[in-house]
Amino acid sequence: MKLIQIVFSLALIIYVKGNQNDKDCKLLGHSIEERMRVFMFINSKPIIPIDDASLKSYCEAIKPITKEIKEYRKCVDAFSKQVITIIMPNLIKSIKKVCVTSTESTITNMQCATKQAQVYYRECFENFAIRTKYIAYKLTKSEELLSHLCCNFHSLRHCLLTKLSNICINPKADLAKYLTDYTSAIGQEVVQFSCAKYQTIKVCEEQGVVKLLKKFKASDVEKWKDEFFLIPLIKGTQMIVRN
Repeated sequence: MKLIQIVFSLALIIYVKGNQNDKDCKLLGHSIEERMRVFMFINSKPIIPIDDASLKSYCEAIKPITKEIKEYRKCVDAFSKQVITIIMPNLIKSIKKVCVTSTESTITNMQCATKQAQVYYRECFENFAIRTKYIAYKLTKSEELLSHLCCNFHSLRHCLLTKLSNICINPKADLAKYLTDYTSAIGQEVVQFSCAKYQTIKVCEEQGVVKLLKKFKASDVEKWKDEFFLIPLIKGTQMIVRN
């Protein structure tokens, strides 16, 4: 459930609702999106904090996020400003935990992020992105959009926990739990009630939604292959609100 909270929150703050033609807003939004890719380890050359030096590089790369998001308030509507106000404490807390108070835990867990683990991690997100685009551009009914969006997030979390579990021999590390907790800690108050009818992967499987999600292929969304998953996500959530 937490994964829908982080990504939905990021979508709201990155999308320019009020000043879509403002050059500064576009540049700022692009910068935030790129830093969030770094934050989630899904940029083209992810910084994996496996020692003090790489942790320092990672933290320096994501540190400006909070300042940029605060500046981005001028670019969004009143509701999104409230969202920013809500998620900022958790974002700051999350970055502080990784970069200041729990550096040893960060390094211990991320040392388990082998090349194979990174492949699994990226595969989970790539499937999530494909499904998000399909949902946003192919589905139209509000309930269908909601069920598929919620279950897509559950599927992502399930994928990470399943593929990354037991991948590390260090008994003090749990890469699967660490990454799912870290990437889902932000914005938990924002949409905690959004998926009331689809609260677990089990419910999604029982409703047959997971089976449907697995049918979506990259070829189905070839037209939007260059889009990051946040924009399609915004479109899908907007359609739910309008309906």
